[in-house]
Amino acid sequence: MRLAFIAFALMLLAQHEVRANCPGLDPDTLRWISKPQFNQELSADAKSHSSSGRIGVATAVINGLKQFIRIDLPDRAIPGSADYDGTLSAVFFVHGWVPESARRLYQMGKDPGSYYGPIIQSLADAGFVVISPFLRGHGFSETEQADGIRDVRGESLQRDYARDVLALWLYRDPVIRWLTEGNASTTAELTQTSFFGHSMGAGAIADILGSSCFGTMPSRVPVVLWAGTFAEVNRSEARPDSRFVVWILHGDRDRFVGPSQQQRFHDFLVSNDVEAYYEQMIGRNHEFSVMQSSQLAADPNDAALSLLLKRTASFLRHARYQP
Repeated sequence: MRLAFIAFALMLLAQHEVRANCPGLDPDTLRWISKPQFNQELSADAKSHSSSGRIGVATAVINGLKQFIRIDLPDRAIPGSADYDGTLSAVFFVHGWVPESARRLYQMGKDPGSYYGPIIQSLADAGFVVISPFLRGHGFSETEQADGIRDVRGESLQRDYARDVLALWLYRDPVIRWLTEGNASTTAELTQTSFFGHSMGAGAIADILGSSCFGTMPSRVPVVLWAGTFAEVNRSEARPDSRFVVWILHGDRDRFVGPSQQQRFHDFLVSNDVEAYYEQMIGRNHEFSVMQSSQLAADPNDAALSLLLKRTASFLRHARYQP
């Protein structure tokens, strides 16, 4: 009995040590910079032409640093809208690399012409609450600057980004409740929470899939990784969590990221009993466009791209891969 008690105590101590090394986010530090506004008396047609009203920017202390979060609300998250059904699906969208000179005034905020504006808007139009963290060191305006801008460089960059993304996931429930308070019914059921990352953002998500910090969470959590930059993994240490379902997508004409990284990471996931899918889009570049583009997945006249966006939304909602 005594030995069993000692073993149990050691297990609790080990768990405490693991948790002590996990990243943190203080929900009490969440503050609005610009809160989403929505006139519920507007017609559906009028709402569709005022999507900027659905966008907000908040700040929070993540891993001890002030950082920013963009939130986009879909029509169906608004009580009183025609298709509000009392449920919510949320996706954490993680952006890619931004040149150091541009990080202070990172216009992922409310600028529809930004690199990620169209893809975030398409997710909101598909009915998701979209939560897009500005990775550490990315300021919002001259008066709204993140902590650590001058410290974000070098080899620790990807690791620190990954820890910030992990903190958001670990505190996802209070963060989502706070961000949607007053815009979604207090009785709304959060039916699915998922990850979607592009380029370095996909790499940051990939880096946390083997974290020992994951506790209780749903099974079959969807993860979409576009054009990811995946680090080499230590196969003896990093065992990815099999509760994730991962779809890796890459364009064969990507000028920044080669396909070998994608394939190796896919094989690593599968070898560790993670349900994972790898797909290559023929003739597509880093933006998944045929021609050079200044925005990700932005051509509304591209039928193949429109189909991809529908498949992506379906995967994020149901965790089922459909070729």
